[in-house]
Amino acid sequence: MSDNQEKKDAAATPEEGSKKNSSKRLVFIAAVVGVLAGTGAGAFLIGPRFAAAAQSGKGAVAEEAEAGSSGHGGSEGEEEAAANIHTINNVIVNPAGSLGTRFLMVSVGIASPNTKALDQLRKNEVMVRDLVIGVLEKQTMESLAMPGARDSVRAQIAAALAAVAGKNAKLQILLPQFVVQ
Repeated sequence: MSDNQEKKDAAATPEEGSKKNSSKRLVFIAAVVGVLAGTGAGAFLIGPRFAAAAQSGKGAVAEEAEAGSSGHGGSEGEEEAAANIHTINNVIVNPAGSLGTRFLMVSVGIASPNTKALDQLRKNEVMVRDLVIGVLEKQTMESLAMPGARDSVRAQIAAALAAVAGKNAKLQILLPQFVVQ
């Protein structure tokens, strides 16, 4: 009977091994499903909320200025100037001729003492964003690498936005984020 017992033990060992492998597979599958579920929830539930907050057209500086004098030591003139800035965050384009291998990520601040001009820009957010993208995607990697490239881009964006803001609107274009990758 000891021969039969040894055969049973030998037969049981591969089954136990396969049970261990299947439990490892289940743990791995559960981990993958958890990661995918977390990524999906972040991308489809949480991400749009952050994007909506970023697209509201108010930067942190403008929100502080609207909050009034909160003891930060800023003067009223500085607060009014900060409130007259419209921001467009995270504009990403592929520069001309890059064949999709390079990208340019820019955040644009549009400052103006003319609040009516900024209101026009805020009302036409989609058009403004499209105009900015149009200017940026025409840039080549060579033109972006040249000295004074940011100044050139600022002037081109200001010229493109003048049609929306009004001919007499004085726009100052700020590029707080300008990443070429």
